[in-house]
Amino acid sequence: MDINPYSPDMQSEFEGRDDVMKGIQYSFGYYITKSLTLGINYMDAEIAGSNAIEFYEGSFTEKNVFANFDVIGINDLVFFATASCGKVEC
Repeated sequence: MDINPYSPDMQSEFEGRDDVMKGIQYSFGYYITKSLTLGINYMDAEIAGSNAIEFYEGSFTEKNVFANFDVIGINDLVFFATASCGKVEC
């Protein structure tokens, strides 16, 4: 149940651009083998959401490690499987 039953769920308006905030993301990977990449990812961003009654702004950071395994490559197109584990802090 919503905290305010008279206020619908908040959302970001990607078309209206007023509610969308900016962020930056860094990803660094290193090929361990010809088809296995291990890496780290860091994101620092601001978020916003609104509806007809309320408005919310906030920020978060995301940190994770990842592994990419190249399954098949066709010309310059590579299909890969990925696994990651991380933490999001508000």
